[in-house]
Amino acid sequence: MLEHIEDMANTMLTKPMSEKDKVSLFGSRLEGYASNWFSIIKENSRQEGAPTLTLEFLKKEFKTTFCPIQDLERFAWEKLQSQKLTMHTPGCDTLNKYLNKFKELAMSAGKHSRNNESALKRAFLGGLANQELVQSIQFRHDDSEVDSIEEMYERVHRKIIRDGVAVVAHTTSTPPSLKINQVSIETPAVTTVEPIQPSQSEVTNLLLQFIAAQQQ
Repeated sequence: MLEHIEDMANTMLTKPMSEKDKVSLFGSRLEGYASNWFSIIKENSRQEGAPTLTLEFLKKEFKTTFCPIQDLERFAWEKLQSQKLTMHTPGCDTLNKYLNKFKELAMSAGKHSRNNESALKRAFLGGLANQELVQSIQFRHDDSEVDSIEEMYERVHRKIIRDGVAVVAHTTSTPPSLKINQVSIETPAVTTVEPIQPSQSEVTNLLLQFIAAQQQ
């Protein structure tokens, strides 16, 4: 159920829809008690001082209402470990958006994050756009001195302050793997398509045609 709700919300993030339409579509996909719950939430949102009804608000409220805390923690941790959160994920296309979403998921994962910091750090680095971005943030990862996850967050935050919020995922070629603390992380290689250049004879013919047209 959690996976279904997450996928549905992510699909709507990629569509040119108003927030009101996203909320209506979310509600239309619910059945039974969940549908009644949505009607109550929608009615309460009309009251003065009530929070604005958005897709993100509905998603959080739905999880809180229907999902046991242990399921929420396990779901968040599995999402981090399966690399379903990267800078290519809808809504996480800038460095600050990715950082905020990752920290939110890490906090939601609860004891899984606290007990598995090395795996958490690997997931954090693996979700960044490419190795060039990782290197520009200058994480420490030699044997004597390794960044904690909090230090990684801080280093990313400092880069956001230096370069602005528009640090985006680039579609450049990336090396096959990234090493941190002697652990190899597989990173997807993105193929760069080179523009097709005209041949010299084609250029010459075009020039001759242009000169002939000017002389007419």
